[in-house]
Amino acid sequence: DINNRGSLENVQQKWRKEIYIHYTQEEARMPVMLLGLKRDLRKEGEGMIWPQEAYRIAQEMRCDRYAECSAVTGELMHEVFEDIAKVAAKTTTAAGGQSEGSTCTIM
Repeated sequence: DINNRGSLENVQQKWRKEIYIHYTQEEARMPVMLLGLKRDLRKEGEGMIWPQEAYRIAQEMRCDRYAECSAVTGELMHEVFEDIAKVAAKTTTAAGGQSEGSTCTIM
């Protein structure tokens, strides 16, 4: 929720560890995408998260991509699904082929 600073802090503190423990080890490297939701609710104010800030945090977390969208208004939904497909396509084995088993996990 890009209108909720607590949500961003939770990603940095809790989910970051969870993601890297399970999905980014060398032998099973999966691409990671950080997605900012509820773009339609972004309001200027004290707790507002600017896109540049979220993008910077995604870079610090070594995510492969950052994007934002609003399911309610449909804003940027098409672009986000394209980004998800592109990121999922990066999933490969050490030999460079398609990963075995599940190739995309949406949390």
